[in-house]
Amino acid sequence: MFQWIVLQYTLKEPRKSNMYKGISGAYVVILFTYWTLAGVGYWAFGSAVTPYLLSSFTEPKWAIVLSNAFAILQIAGCYQVYFV
Repeated sequence: MFQWIVLQYTLKEPRKSNMYKGISGAYVVILFTYWTLAGVGYWAFGSAVTPYLLSSFTEPKWAIVLSNAFAILQIAGCYQVYFV
């Protein structure tokens, strides 16, 4: 919470519009990255990929287990942020 207050005070006036521009720019970069990755992935693999991407892989087993563990960890973190 304190970091958010400090961040707002370091922005030049008007803070609300500058913050909006920064957040909008970040979302544009994220959307561009995801859509580019999705397009290239579909171009490379087509519709042969299952909806749950990790179930398309068969080897190495340790990487699949580690990826599933990280997915569970991310979901647990999101649960804490949005529901507590």
